[in-house]
Amino acid sequence: MLANQPKGQRKNETSIKFDDALKTINPKITYTGDDKDPDFLMLFRGNRPDFTWSTSGNYSDPRKQCVNGRKRRKNDDRSGDRNDCPGYYPWNVVSVIEKKKKKKNVLLPDDTYQLLEYLRSIVLVLRGRKYAVGCLTNYKMIIFGKASINDDIFTYEIFQSMKINEQYWQFLHCNRTDLGRVDFSIPFGFDIKITLGRGANGIVYRITYNNYEYVMKISNKKSMKEYEIAEKMNTYIDPNMQAARIIRMIIIEGFVQSEPVVGMMTKENIRKENI
Repeated sequence: MLANQPKGQRKNETSIKFDDALKTINPKITYTGDDKDPDFLMLFRGNRPDFTWSTSGNYSDPRKQCVNGRKRRKNDDRSGDRNDCPGYYPWNVVSVIEKKKKKKNVLLPDDTYQLLEYLRSIVLVLRGRKYAVGCLTNYKMIIFGKASINDDIFTYEIFQSMKINEQYWQFLHCNRTDLGRVDFSIPFGFDIKITLGRGANGIVYRITYNNYEYVMKISNKKSMKEYEIAEKMNTYIDPNMQAARIIRMIIIEGFVQSEPVVGMMTKENIRKENI
């Protein structure tokens, strides 16, 4: 039956079946090879790891409801618990798995580089996370990658093995802290409304707190430096200058927030401003 279906559809259905098999071992792993969730795409810069290991997250958007831990798919009208959603905010993601075709006899360097880039994306935008570990396999061999950060400098390690079943089983049953995940959560009362964008070192969210809107940036870099720069810039601004406006930064629950909330400026708009 699969032979008569389009190639892309066959691959998708095969991956979903593999996803279901993985869930019997580790229910926190979900097929994400065709995921279009904006938070997910923002985290991985528009790319999609085949499988993502994520802790449960709480979506406030009913459009992101889940069915048995997987995002609701098109034409799926079954009821689902929103709290059962994986949640693709950086603090929920534990690891990623890349699955290559069985007929592919060797894993190329580009395959490994792609895995390491996914891991780097996870570490880069989460305060306190020092490393992330993921795996890549074609079912003939398995490669584990590790991306670590120290003083804003990344280092990478890889380990490969032909003991597929043994190593894969250990990985799927691994304690998530051994894979680099740290306990992190935003304070109670911070309600994320939308992801505004991603910069070089973090992701920016629009949130509400006590009925006020703020911009919050999650990053592995110290936000206090940005706060201090903004405070210093304010000392140079003449309050009577209508054309000049510096975003005000305040500290709430140990997190640096900024206001007023505005939209992200596109490259096209930046060009217009400079003309």
